[in-house]
Amino acid sequence: MEYNKMLLKPEGVKDFLPSEAYAKREIENKIMGVLKSWGYREVITSTLESGANYPSGVKAGLEDRIYRFFDGRGGTLVLRPDWTLPLARLATNCLQSEPFPLRLAYQGNIFRFESPQSGKRREIFQAGGELLGAKGALADCEIMVLSLEALFAVGLTDLKVCIGHTGFLNTLLQSFKVKRKIRQAIVTFLIKRDFVSLRAYVDANILEPSLKKALFHLPELKGGRDTIYKAADLLTNPARKDFLNNVIILWETLAQRGFQDNISFDFSFLRDLQYYTGFIFEIYTPSWGYPLGGGGRYDRLLEFCEHPLPAVGFALSIDYILSLWQRKGKINRVPLHYFVGFDPSHYAQTLQEVRALRSRGYAVILDVKGLGPEEGLSRAKELGAQTFRFYCKEGLLEEDLRDDLAGEREDKECKT
Repeated sequence: MEYNKMLLKPEGVKDFLPSEAYAKREIENKIMGVLKSWGYREVITSTLESGANYPSGVKAGLEDRIYRFFDGRGGTLVLRPDWTLPLARLATNCLQSEPFPLRLAYQGNIFRFESPQSGKRREIFQAGGELLGAKGALADCEIMVLSLEALFAVGLTDLKVCIGHTGFLNTLLQSFKVKRKIRQAIVTFLIKRDFVSLRAYVDANILEPSLKKALFHLPELKGGRDTIYKAADLLTNPARKDFLNNVIILWETLAQRGFQDNISFDFSFLRDLQYYTGFIFEIYTPSWGYPLGGGGRYDRLLEFCEHPLPAVGFALSIDYILSLWQRKGKINRVPLHYFVGFDPSHYAQTLQEVRALRSRGYAVILDVKGLGPEEGLSRAKELGAQTFRFYCKEGLLEEDLRDDLAGEREDKECKT
């Protein structure tokens, strides 16, 4: 019997080669640098979460995509499927004595089951922030601006933000006492952006003419400041007043910061995870067909525990940002400043010189194969070193190789 000597990799995951790993870490460091400059403190949570924290229905849209398994004692564990609940757990269990609101930052992986046919990854890398314990448009605005600033920091400037508001649709449907089953169907059509099916369903199941007309016009509620008033006209007081106060403040605050050209409202927009309670958003760039990130407000997520708190947050896709860097040719080989060889009689001197270079922040490989000057130079070129040095009785031999590196970019992607 012949065995496959190739070690297998699970579907839906990715190995990062040195140049990709280096670029990925650079992206994460830039994003975390912005978060830290805004006072967000990094926390690290376990990859494993208790299955009890993810009961049925706690996060609609995520239930069937969670990896669950037994812990050997009759309980269940899950691979972390998102960051929101782990951070909320950390805050309520460990940080209750700290002054609120809490500003927390994170980076790492989450796991979600996806069918092989979808082409989506099952291990997803994200970075983001959560503002826990703060209500209102100013907190919402902070999260949205922070997410944009983080993307600016990684060189993405041509950004468009689509803003929705789950409270608008919920208030509209509740004001007409629409049954739960019908509400859920309408929400599902909107999440899928299936407006043809939505119109047919509303026509068959909604009898109230004014509500039917409002739902028919939902896909048209897109645009700038005027769109807010058009949406508000479909609501009755006092809901209309509360909605206007919140969303207008959000718009004006973003405009004051110079982002009016980056944002647009779409009141037919709903995110896949239905735990959001207020404003929601996704960020796009014209050169990429998927959202680079998104977030929103979720004030009722923790109502099932003893410490409910208002919260708003965002997550950015490290995977998508890395793909954009790759497309733009921004992923280069990992910098190697020096490859150093030596004659055995000059080993002690070479060690001193190498130690000095490394202490100044240079990446240095010290030859361990005893290569001579010519072989060492050839190896330095193969490794992409910027400079070759060789210590010998004739003194220091040095050659600048930076011109030889022109045009060299990233490692080839690992397909296995």
